[in-house]
Amino acid sequence: MEIRAQKLVESDVSKVWSIIGPGFADAHHWATSITHSELKTGSARCEAAPFSGRICQTSIGAVDENVLSYDAVNHIIEYEAFSSAMPGFVKRLVAKWALFSIDDQRTRVEMNLNVEMSFPFNILMRPMMWIQMRGIMKQTLIDLKYFAETGRAHPSKIKAQRNISQTAS
Repeated sequence: MEIRAQKLVESDVSKVWSIIGPGFADAHHWATSITHSELKTGSARCEAAPFSGRICQTSIGAVDENVLSYDAVNHIIEYEAFSSAMPGFVKRLVAKWALFSIDDQRTRVEMNLNVEMSFPFNILMRPMMWIQMRGIMKQTLIDLKYFAETGRAHPSKIKAQRNISQTAS
């Protein structure tokens, strides 16, 4: 199952790339769905990547992400995600971000998610998984747009952080 989403960001491509590419480990600063993120230690599987991946804490638990491709010139990053909390029928999950400069102040951000599921779940669970993943992707793009344009976390991210703090207290 492939899910695609895109968003026009009112910021130059180099600024947006600094968030998505070199700032890969800092997604917890702006993405609502990520409560904490950090670079993984170890050598990169992709030679062009300056890091091997990241570990993210999310509402489902820890997600281990390994960089598959990294192209700083063309502003593309692709990574595979694993989590023991993912349903067993999810065989593979790969995310790809690509940035395209529209002009000096606008960037088109494309996010693609490819989810491979085992039979018969690829048929039975597809609609529910598509809705859930599409919702997360749309919110992530909203978060990125807001962060790139303002330098601040989106109100939904701030609200999510408050909820976590209140729950922990």
